[in-house]
Amino acid sequence: MSTHKPFERQNVCLRPRTLLRSLVLSLFLIIFSGCSASPQQTEKTVQAYEVSWFQYFDTLIQVTAYADSEAEFQTLARLIETETSIWNRLLDNYHAYSGVNNIYTLNQKAGTTAVEVDQRIIDILQFGQDMHSKTLGKTNIAMGSLTQLWQTYRDDARSREDMQGELPEAEELQKASSHVDLSQLIIDDDKNLVRFKDPLLKLDLGSIAKGYVTESLKQLLLSKGYDNILLNWGGNLQTIGAKEDGTPWRLGVKNPFENP
Repeated sequence: MSTHKPFERQNVCLRPRTLLRSLVLSLFLIIFSGCSASPQQTEKTVQAYEVSWFQYFDTLIQVTAYADSEAEFQTLARLIETETSIWNRLLDNYHAYSGVNNIYTLNQKAGTTAVEVDQRIIDILQFGQDMHSKTLGKTNIAMGSLTQLWQTYRDDARSREDMQGELPEAEELQKASSHVDLSQLIIDDDKNLVRFKDPLLKLDLGSIAKGYVTESLKQLLLSKGYDNILLNWGGNLQTIGAKEDGTPWRLGVKNPFENP
């Protein structure tokens, strides 16, 4: 048999002072509980994310960034990939793209007629001219006739089963090297037109393309307020801010004079 007594209703009478204390305590508990959310609910968890691409500029491209969520990082990654894809088409000197006048187009047509191009191409060509002047000709974006000659021989070697190729003849190299004068590149700023005074001049922006594009992307991301980003374009590095905790990015550079 159960020994519990049935519940009996009791009339409790609180004195005014006791009632007042109870009301104050209840009010305090309500206010306190409404203002004290747990850290898991209010604190943002910033994490490092990374994405890599292999299909642009014939190199490995990596982006490392700190973001509040994966969705936020994906928005950043889409922006970077979109811009990278545009640059990849514009600076390609081996392939044509529908509706795009790129470096390949210039190499095919600018020797006989002026070609209208995107402002980005105008800007990077002028940068190439500036670097040519500052390096006393050691940086030359008009070396395309030579690089294409080597590319032809390389492709021939790759097509062979034994992968054994031949070197260009000295006469071929001498002939190609007579068409590398950057002063033959003519740019019309007002009309965004490019032409070559030397019909056999060819452009190859490999010496400046990746560094220029990473700097361009950095400026774009800064203009949009992004921070805490590391860009790696095949070894061409750019940083935006530091890591999330304020510590600097650690970048390794191999000593070129050290034995392999």
